[in-house]
Amino acid sequence: LEAVVHLLKEMEIPIRSAEIGDVNKRDVIDASIAKDENIEHGVIIAFNVKVHPKALDDLNNSGVKLFQGDVKRQKIEFDTNTHPISFDSFNGLNKAKFELYLAYKYLEYAEKTYNIQEKQECIYYLCTYIRETQYTPLTITDEIGNVITFDKISKGYRKLFKKNIELKPLDVDREVFKGFHMYHVRNHVTKHYMNSINWQIVPKGHDNTKLNTNVISFLNRKYRHLTPKEREEKIKEAYALYERKINFFENTDYVEKIYGIGQFNGYIAYFYPNGEVLMEKFFNDYAESLPAKNEAIYNLKIQDFESLSKLSKPKLMKDSRCKRIIHAGRWEDKAKEIININSTEESRQEVQKVLTLIKGNSTK
Repeated sequence: LEAVVHLLKEMEIPIRSAEIGDVNKRDVIDASIAKDENIEHGVIIAFNVKVHPKALDDLNNSGVKLFQGDVKRQKIEFDTNTHPISFDSFNGLNKAKFELYLAYKYLEYAEKTYNIQEKQECIYYLCTYIRETQYTPLTITDEIGNVITFDKISKGYRKLFKKNIELKPLDVDREVFKGFHMYHVRNHVTKHYMNSINWQIVPKGHDNTKLNTNVISFLNRKYRHLTPKEREEKIKEAYALYERKINFFENTDYVEKIYGIGQFNGYIAYFYPNGEVLMEKFFNDYAESLPAKNEAIYNLKIQDFESLSKLSKPKLMKDSRCKRIIHAGRWEDKAKEIININSTEESRQEVQKVLTLIKGNSTK
């Protein structure tokens, strides 16, 4: 109640009364009087309450507008089927402020809840708001002084998507994905709109110079608060394992390498002619070039790659067909033992079969 009162006051909308309880005949009379004074003020806003039958009769005859909704666990949900929301009685500016406030409340709840279905409902609302609004320079504050802007909502929305690959966008729309890194767009489109393996082929001989430069740039930004000497030491430490891994794999005789999408964001899988696949996690987030650490190498057989790569990471780790190599001691020697297994005509054909499938899905 306090939050709505605060918002309406900020919007300079006069409040005749703000009370707890069902909507009764007296409320309708008060709103009717307000409507006679100013036609835009004949409004009742009601959350989580019923309307007395006699009050409902008066509403139908008085021309007073009733906005009803439910507040559940801090989230405002309007029943748009039985009580369609109309902002006709708001002027353009107040309508925009109210919609901005609602979008903020949906974002706030989506960030707090652990229920993925509730997050998804909020995402649908935010998708619609962002697509229809596109941008507004408005700035408002909530009941505790938090500044609310369209940019803040847009950034929070993108952050939610980045953290939760299971969230489905409303549709594939330019405004829905505005401001996203292409890698994250591809993650969500592939996950929810394409029935495919979540990998993308990278041509052999691909130059890693730009990638390595991005890693250094990211680490420089991450440790910019340190002294030059401390920053140099931190970067050297963080870059060391990444450099060791990239140098090792790039000097092996692989057939193709593919970049992971979605749940395998940051992984690169190397295919070898003997039918062995080694999946190495180079980044916590490929788009940000953040080097990964304390991650194991996964070893799969080519015939199991399609089915296993669709499993969640916990299930993949438990599957007996998946072997792990920990980055400890001489881990390169263990990887070489797998890479050096003799190939056969059958294994080479199976590798090409899977790669052809991935290439086909990548071009859809």
